[in-house]
Parts: sequence; structure tokens; C-alpha cells
Amino acid sequence: MRTEAEWSGDRVRGVDELPEPFQGVFEGSFRYFNSLQSETFDQAFGADDSLVISGPTGSGKTVVMELAILRLLSQSLTLDGTWIPPKGKLKTIYVAPLKALVQEKRSDWACRFGVLGISCEEVSGDNFAEMSWSKIHEADIILTTPEKLDSVTRKYKDRGGLGYFADIGLVLLDEVHVLNSNRGAALEAVVSRLKMLSRIQALGTSPIHHLRFVAVSATIPNADDIGRWLSAPPHAVKVFGEEMRRVKLNTYVRGYQPAKNDFLFDRRLSDHVVANIESFSNGKPVLVFCATRKGTVDAAGKIAKHMEEKRGTAKRLASGQQMLPDEIQTNAVHNKQLQETLRHGVGFHSAGLDSADRAVVESLFLNRKVKVLCATSTLAYGVNLPAYLVVIMGTKFYDHQSSKYVEYDVSDCLQMIGRAGRPQFESSAVAVIMTEKSYVARYQNLLAGAEAIESQLLNSLAEHLNAEIVLGTVTDIASAVDWLKNSYLYVRIRKNPPFYGLRSKEIQEDRLLDRRLQETLLLKIIKDLAKHGMISADSDGFGLLSAEPGKLMANFYLRFRTMQNITLMPSRASIPDLLMIVCLSEEFSGIRLRRGEKKTLNSINHDPSALMYHVLKDSHSEKVKERITSSAEKIFILVSLALSGHVAGNQLEPTLRQESDHILQQAPRIAHCLEKYAMLQQSLAATANAIKLRKCIKARVWDGRNSECKQLPSITKQLSERLADHNCGTLNQLVLQDPRKIEAVTKRSYPFGNTIQSELAELMLPTVEFEAAVVQANGTSITFVLKLLVVKSDCFAGTSISGKHDHRAHVLVGSLDDDQLLLHETFSVSERECGWDFTVRTKAIEDQGKRLGFVAALMSDSVVGVDQTTQFHLDIMHTVPSCTRQIPPPSIKEATQLPPDASMAPSTSMKPTKRVFANSARPIDQTKKSPPAKQAKPSMFAVLAEKQATLLRATRGHEKSRLRRALHPAYAEEKSEPTPCSEMQKDRPLDESNVYKQASEEQHLTGKTCENVDPCNLTSSASPTKQFVGSIFFS
Repeated sequence: MRTEAEWSGDRVRGVDELPEPFQGVFEGSFRYFNSLQSETFDQAFGADDSLVISGPTGSGKTVVMELAILRLLSQSLTLDGTWIPPKGKLKTIYVAPLKALVQEKRSDWACRFGVLGISCEEVSGDNFAEMSWSKIHEADIILTTPEKLDSVTRKYKDRGGLGYFADIGLVLLDEVHVLNSNRGAALEAVVSRLKMLSRIQALGTSPIHHLRFVAVSATIPNADDIGRWLSAPPHAVKVFGEEMRRVKLNTYVRGYQPAKNDFLFDRRLSDHVVANIESFSNGKPVLVFCATRKGTVDAAGKIAKHMEEKRGTAKRLASGQQMLPDEIQTNAVHNKQLQETLRHGVGFHSAGLDSADRAVVESLFLNRKVKVLCATSTLAYGVNLPAYLVVIMGTKFYDHQSSKYVEYDVSDCLQMIGRAGRPQFESSAVAVIMTEKSYVARYQNLLAGAEAIESQLLNSLAEHLNAEIVLGTVTDIASAVDWLKNSYLYVRIRKNPPFYGLRSKEIQEDRLLDRRLQETLLLKIIKDLAKHGMISADSDGFGLLSAEPGKLMANFYLRFRTMQNITLMPSRASIPDLLMIVCLSEEFSGIRLRRGEKKTLNSINHDPSALMYHVLKDSHSEKVKERITSSAEKIFILVSLALSGHVAGNQLEPTLRQESDHILQQAPRIAHCLEKYAMLQQSLAATANAIKLRKCIKARVWDGRNSECKQLPSITKQLSERLADHNCGTLNQLVLQDPRKIEAVTKRSYPFGNTIQSELAELMLPTVEFEAAVVQANGTSITFVLKLLVVKSDCFAGTSISGKHDHRAHVLVGSLDDDQLLLHETFSVSERECGWDFTVRTKAIEDQGKRLGFVAALMSDSVVGVDQTTQFHLDIMHTVPSCTRQIPPPSIKEATQLPPDASMAPSTSMKPTKRVFANSARPIDQTKKSPPAKQAKPSMFAVLAEKQATLLRATRGHEKSRLRRALHPAYAEEKSEPTPCSEMQKDRPLDESNVYKQASEEQHLTGKTCENVDPCNLTSSASPTKQFVGSIFFS
């Protein structure tokens, strides 16, 4: 390989100067590099120093990153120039702010570098769940966003999340000026983490020890600061101006009077966009960027209408171009609104269109048959559709992260402006920015490159410091200071201390600055983290150790204040309790209670049919609160309304609907953390409620509502309403229906009913019976075995019990007396078709003769409305020596291993527990004992079967046989009470093979979902007629 000294001169560089195996990467694209690429060729391909490049959009910065990739891969070239693929041993990480940009680069590079056998893998929210860690470890180029890279390394540390870091030799930072936005903190934290890892001596022989950064951006006013942060030498910091553009760009900023709110301002701008098009387009192609999908449709409609009124036809607008033939409009486009606007030479483009319509619009615009195209900002990244005129219609968009309208990032604006200019057609282009009058100066400075990039890490320093402690990159105060000194924050504090709340004299020396940062920032944050149990100090007081709550905060990517609220979770927390904790999360701090919304929200809260859970006057009252007064209460109502499926949800104004969608996207993650924390606290009610809340929010339906059937892929909202009208809306109701009746109710043709039955088999859990048997009772602990026996039913005939997918389920066992969670297991229901055994151990009690109450539940991990629970009691007596035998371990995973001297404890046999209704505070009957076997009464399953038989007699003839088949014969069997342990010993010899079975017979206990207690409702003392569960929420 040539040395850096050999790569010299200001000449244009050619592709043939690369090693022969690498030339194929650019084959068919060009033979010579442009001026920007030629000037940076020596630094990109001829050296290993970090590199920072600032240049206008479209100037060729992507090729510079590709040259840097080839430089890293050149380590796999042999001395004779033979190429040997590294197979994941020389990794490149590409980080970009938008998923659309990541996907675009992945598609391009998979083709370009595919000729070298290089594999490219995208790591994003869309595909990460399906990816295996082996793919990541084998990938040569990993493309991701800052948040996803940060989240993956946090959450999956124990599963290999950091395992591939040692192989990283190059990090590409595209649109690096994202550092100046709210999302910049994640990028800064990840880069600082990588810098820390690169300095670990144990990794001295790994690629990461010589880690290289290449950062590019359209405009970096303080590029030298970025270079200092990334350890790039001065000669490797390149700043290029507009002279690098192939097409001269003229930009204009137009200011307009603001409206009452940002939504109305966007609508007002659509009235002014036509004037800008007429002033600057000269009849050439125009791209209009809108903030929302609906905005593209509205703008296209207004432009088309205006052109029709002012010029008669779109033919004039097209400056002599022919109108689109009718057959193209009607046959190639499915969207009716798009068909209408295309007739006037105007189109729109967004993710709201199907892929076929988008492809047609792109083709028509490229072929100059459509002159005006209205699109969302993501088009600037994903599809190359240049135009002569680009109009940015409004500089604000609704940010789901902060739940409010915010200004576009610098990268977004520059990327959109960069679409102006078509080198193959014109030598000049125009860009117009339409914004409020108060923002005109800001965008003029932005275009001039006068806005410095500042760090945003300070606003989330506690979260990122906690994550580093969890990962182990920060282990004490000294390493915390070292981590902070690797951040961009440290660089900018020295340059602009007032921006970060420091005085200039406090940073005159590095020693003073380090002490100031340690005392005012790090120690304060560390104390706060320790105070709330996120971290702890080791025995000598200097080391920093992560605690379980801190690990949860890092794994679920939560804000510090949100995790503080979670740690204040009340005992026996109900679903409304947990929902209010979610609503108080700092992730929703951008949602405000606006004056104009109060009337609507109050009306919804007072409507009994609109909500499953209402905002109440206080935690001790069942009266609905008169007026909504806080943002958390607003969020509570929006979530409850969305999950209730009431028609009022469709009548909300657009802003409330956007906020509701954002809440429902973020809330499952927070609820999942609630679930894990409740398990950590060993709270039965809170754990069961949190599991239920999480999956209800994700499925967007409350458990027990008649819209549960919306979870089926083939059931639309309209079909669910039809099923609900015929009392078939819940999954348990729908599973009992005949396929032909389903078709009649939904007004769908054959074989729709059979399809629904197949989809139900995918979602339903197998029906189980619960059996419990005491196997040990002594002075230190009580151990019993819980068996879940699968009841075969024709509902699942022809399918596996778990359906075609891996249906995950939870088993919870807890104590009624103290709400203690005794057992939690998560497993796949496809693991065993006959049932599952679990060993449960609880603490001993002083009164060995006391009758203990327990709750057991089988809960789906993702499906709402299929959970099964039961309540049972065990009589605990002193151990009887004659029954002492070695107990073979249960056949399925145990919660705790039984000791070698485990023994059985006989007790009085019991009949199944009575039904305990949700929200009732009925005391447990501890006085009645089961009658002798000869007086055995029908079990609750027999009673249920009798009730079903009565229903069958009133049902049409063709439904009778089907419903009977849905009832397993075991439901109607009468079970006799087992013989006491002492009598069984007389009839048969004792051996280890029958001890477990014998113990089960002694304490036989069964349960059925529809007749049993729900652990989620153990918190309640409210009236059974109310729909609330316990105390609704805390203030």
C-alpha cells in the first residue's frame, strides 16, 4: 500500500488509483472523483487519522465515507494485492439521525460493497427484534441511529450488546450537526463510550484500539471543535463552501404573521405557497415540503384548485407540457385524492400512500409530467427527486418525542434545501423557506453557517452517566471525570462557558475546570442517583456500583424523573395507579393541558360509556373529578379513551389525536419497566396489573371490553363493532361461535369464519386446570407444587396449542394474605402440551394449622382477554413422619430446588374455592371442609357444563353440536375427595415413583378462569357495581 506521502498534489484523482479489488465499488458510477473528493482523498484513503468534513448537500461527502471504509478494509489485502473478506473482524458503524437515511445508505452500500463480499446490516426499531446477534457479529457494516445504538448496547449488554465493539475500527457520523438538537445527547454519549473503550489496554490488539471517526455535515460553523472532540488533526478538518455545488443555489427566507397555534399557521401557509411558486418556479419542477402527511394532501389540493381557477388548466402551469392521459390517472393510481390532483399537474408523496402509488408519483415527477410535488421531509432523505425550486412550507413539525411543535433540525433544513438543483438540466436553483417573522433572522444565519453547534448532553447527564455505570465504563469518580472529558460537552464548555452556566474565570486552567465539573455536575448527579437507589457505592466508598432500579432505567431508556416515580409505586397498585405513574412520566413533559381542550376532556371524563377508568376526585373517592387540572390527567383520559374504543376518540381535534398516538407509542416501554420493578418488589397485584396494562396499551384495548376481537388480523374496527353488537366482541365469546354465524354477523362470505377460527387458535391460551399439593412443611418454609393441566378442547383441533407462533405466557403465584409474589415464570406454551409443574416455596407461619390462601394465574404476554386465574387454599399441618419420603423433582423448571430430605405434609382435602368476584372484599370462608368422598358434590366444572347445556338447549340445532364439542368431558366429571395419606399407605407400598402423584392427590385443587379470582383485582375494596379497581390513583 502507498504511504501518505505518495498521495499528494491538487490534481483530480481517479478511481484507478485505488487497489484493483476496490475499483469495482465505483464501477458504473464515475471514473474520476470530484474536487471535494479529490482534495480529501489523501486524508480519507491515505491515512488513518479521524476526519471532519463540512460541505454543501450534494457535494459528494458520501464518497469520502466510502473511501474511509475502503481504507479500513485494506487491512485485509495481502502483500500481493489479494483481497480476503474480513467476515466481521473489521467493522464499520454508520450513524445517521434518520431511519430513512439509514435505509437509503444500507440499500446503496449493500449493492456497492457486495462485490467485495461485504455484508451490511441495518439495526433499527423495525428489524432489530427479528435480527439475531450472529448477524450483527458477522456484519462488516452496521447502519443505525444514535438512539438505537445507545439502546442496544445498554439493553443487551448481557446478550452480546457490547461483544462486537472490539471489532469496530471505523465510525461514520453522518449529519453530525444533530449534536445541536435534543437528539444530540445520545450521539455524544455513544461516541464518548467508544472513545473510553478504545483506550482500554486489554484491547490493544483489537481494531477498536485504533478507532477512527469520520464526521460529515452540510454546515459546521465550528468544525474545529468537532475535530478536537474526535481527535482529528487540524489538516484533517475540511470546510467547503457553496463553490463546491455543481448548481448555484439562491435562497430566500419569507416571514409571515403567526396564527393562534402552530397547526393553524401551517394551514395558513398553504394559502401563500402558490404565490412563491408563481414567483420563483419559471414553470420548472417544484418540491413543496410539508410538516405532516395531511399537510401534503391539503397543500396539493389547494395548489391544484388555485391553478385551475387562475390558469384554467394544469396544461398552462406545465408550460406547454401535455396533460396526463386519463388512463394513467385512473389505472395506475389508487388514491382518489391523488387522482384528482394529478389531473391538474400536482401530486403528493408521503408514507400514507401505498408503495405502488408512491412509485407512480416518483416516476411522473422525474419524467416532468407532474410539475408540483408536495411531500413530507423524509422524502429529502429517502428518494432522489431533485427540483428547480424547493419550498419549505413551515419550519415547525410535530415532534412525538417532546409532544409539541418544534423547529426543524439544521440537518433537516439543509437536506431539504439540498434537493434544489438539477445538474443535468439547469445551472442554478432556488430554495424558499416560509416561516414566522420572528424566525427569519435565525434561518438567515443558518444558511450563512453562523449558528455554532452546542452540546445537549447536560440536559440528560444523569441518564447517560447512570447508563455508563451500568455498562461498567464508569466505575468510580475518576473514571466519571474521564468519561466527561471525552464528551463534546467538555470541548464546548471551554469555548462557551456562559451557555452551560459557568463563568469564564472558572475554566482558566484545566485543573480548575475538572474540579468545577466534578463538584457541580458529577457529584451532585451521583448523589441524586444514589439517593433514589439507582446506584450505590462499594465498601470503600470510592467505587460506583449499579443497582437494580438503575439497570431498569438504563435498559428501558427512561428519564431519571420517570424512574423516580416508578420507585414510588404503591403496594397492591391497581391498574389506574400504574396508569397514572405512566402519565406522570417525564417522557410526556412536552404535553400541555391547553385551555381550549378542557371542555372536551371534562365531557369525556363524565361520560360513563366513554372510559374504562375515570379521573376521580381523590384516591379515596369514587366520584368523578369535576374539572381536569393537569397534563397527567389529560394523558390519563387520552389513554383510557383510546383503549375503550369509544366513538369520542374519533372526534378529537388533530392535535389531541397526535398526542394520543405519541403516548400510546411510548407508554408500553414505561409500563414494561413498571412490570419489571413490581417483580423486583415481589408484589403480586402490581405485577399482574402491570403485565395487563402493558399489553392493553400495546393492543390498544382494555381487557374485558367488547372490542377485544380487534386483536385478530382480519377484524377491522367496523367488523369488531358488528361482533360487539351481537355479544361476540370478546375473544372468549368469539371462540364459542360457529364459523357460519361469524360470517353472518360480519356480513362476510365463506371462508371468513374459518379464517377467524384459525386466527383465534393463534391467540388463545390452552384452557388449564390448576392443582396444588403440599410437599413440605416445616419450621423454616412451606413448599407446594402447582400443576397446570391442559384441558384439550376442539377449539384447538388441528393446530398446536400455541398456534403457529411462539406464544409466551407468565405463571404468577402469590399469597392472598400479604400480596407477596411467590413465583413468576415466563415460558412458551409450546414447550409442553400436557401441562407444566412449578415448585413454590413460601415463608413459614407461626400457626401451623392456619389455612393459607393463594392466587395462581396463567397470563398471556401479549394477548388481551385470555388470562386464566384461580384462588385456592392449603391447610398446613406439622410434618407426619410416616409420610416422609424423597420427593423427585418436578418435571418442569422449579422456582426453588427441593432439599434432599423434603417430605410431604398431609392436610385436609378441600373442594374448589368459591368464585371471588373482581372488586369484592368478600372474606374467605375458612370454616367449611370438604365432605367425604361418598358425598362428593359436582365440581365447578360440572356446574359450568350444566349451565352450558342449558344454553345449548336454547340454541339452534346446527350450533348445538359445535358448542358441545367446545366443552371438554372433564368439565362435567365429578371428582371424589382423595383418600387420606395414612390410608393410602396401607393399600400400597411406598416408593419414590408414586410419591409425587400421591402428594398431588392429597391436596388436589382445580380452577377455571370464569369462576375464579383475578390477581389484578386483589387491591380493591370498591363496590362490585363500579367499574373501578381499588383506589384509582394517587395525587
